[in-house]
Amino acid sequence: MLTRSSLLTSFLLLLLPSAAAAATLRVPEDFPHIQAAIDAASTGDEIRVGPGTYDENLVLTGKTLTLVGTAGAGATIVDGGQRGSVLFITSGVVDGFTLRNGYAGYGAGIYVRTDDPVTVRNCIVRDNDAEITGGIDPSGFGGGIYIWYGGSLVIERNVITGNGAWSAGGGICCDYCEGAEIRDNLISGNGADNGGGVALYGSGGVLERNRIVGNGSGNGAIVHLYDASSIGNTVVGNRGLAILAAGHAVVERNVVAGNQGYYRGGGISCGTSTQLQCNDSWNNLGGDFVLSGCDTTGKHNFSADPLFCGPDDYHLSTASPCLSLAVCGPLGALPAACGPTATRRVTWGALKSAY
Repeated sequence: MLTRSSLLTSFLLLLLPSAAAAATLRVPEDFPHIQAAIDAASTGDEIRVGPGTYDENLVLTGKTLTLVGTAGAGATIVDGGQRGSVLFITSGVVDGFTLRNGYAGYGAGIYVRTDDPVTVRNCIVRDNDAEITGGIDPSGFGGGIYIWYGGSLVIERNVITGNGAWSAGGGICCDYCEGAEIRDNLISGNGADNGGGVALYGSGGVLERNRIVGNGSGNGAIVHLYDASSIGNTVVGNRGLAILAAGHAVVERNVVAGNQGYYRGGGISCGTSTQLQCNDSWNNLGGDFVLSGCDTTGKHNFSADPLFCGPDDYHLSTASPCLSLAVCGPLGALPAACGPTATRRVTWGALKSAY
C-alpha cells in the first residue's frame, strides 16, 4: 500500500519537466539545406535527408546527431564544390551519403577530429583531393577521410574511391588512431605519395576485412601501418608496396596478391617488432615478403595462388589454400563463395589489365 509520503513524492515527480524526446528533422521537407537542419537540431536528434544533390560543406560539432540519407548513398549526394572538406564532424553517425568534390589540406572528403564516438557507414566517399593549400602547415593528408584521434571511431561498409592526397592516405589517413575500427570497406582507385589506400598510425587502430584494390603510391606503400593492425584484408592489384608495417604493428590473415612494387618490394615489408603471421603473399612484383628483421619462422606465412573466383571477384574458391590452415582460420576480406570449377588462376597481367 502506498503511504501518504510516497504519494506526495510521486505527485511531485510528475510536476518535474521530463527530458525532451529526440526529434526527427527532414530535408528538404522541414529545412531546404542539410546544414540548416544540423544547426537547428539538438543532441540525440535524427536528420533524415531525401534524395538529391546538396551543394554544401557540412559542419557537425558540439552535439551528437544521426544523419541518414533515406534513399542511400547513390541517390543522396553532398558536393563540396572544392571549397574545403565536404564534412567536418566531431560526434555522431553518418549513414547513406555520397560525399564528393572536396578540397582541403586534411580530410577533403571527411575530417573527423574527436575522441567522441563517430560512425560513418554505407557511404560513398569519392573524388576528393587533399593537397598542399599553403599557410603555416601546408600538407595533404587523407584525401577521402582524415581522422585526428578517433578512439571511438567506426568506418564501415563504405566505398572509398578516386580520392587523392599529396602526402599520405589517399583513401584514409588516421593519426593517433588508438581504438579506431576501419572494417568491411572497399578502398579502390585512390592515390598518395605514401599510404595510397590507407595510412594508419596509432596503437590499437585496426584495419579489418577491407578490399584494398587498384590504389597507387608514389614512393611508399598502399597500406602503411605504424603501431596499428591489418587483419583479414584483401590487398590486390595495387601499384606500390602492398603493406608496410613498422613499430609494433600486427599483420595477420591477409591475402596480398598481384601488387606491383617499386622501391620496397611488392608484397609485405615489416620491421623487427612486427607480428607477422597467417598471410598469403603471392605474385607480387618486387617480392612477396621483404623482411627487415621480422620473423616468419613457424608463423604460417606462405606464397600460393589464393584461387579467387575471378579477376574482379575476390571471394575465395573452396579449394583456396587460404582456407586450409585451421590454426589461422580463413584469410582475406571475403569468404568462399564459388566452387572449384569456377575458379581461374589470376596472374599479375590479368590484374593489371583490370585496372
